[in-house]
Amino acid sequence: MNAEQPHTVSGILSKLPLTAAQAQAATADDAALVVTAGAGSGKTRTLAARFAAMLEAGHPLRCLVAI
Repeated sequence: MNAEQPHTVSGILSKLPLTAAQAQAATADDAALVVTAGAGSGKTRTLAARFAAMLEAGHPLRCLVAI
């Protein structure tokens, strides 16, 4: 994580600090999303926040895939 102001995703992961870029990826309206970044940059945290946000938005669990 860098020195940017942390942001949060509501609900399940409301206590998970995210950078502005991570929060943008986690809450994007796009159906498919590619997250690329260097080691230790928070990709796993971003994807976990995205899954939580999508579940909170009513997307069925069977429709979520991460590779």
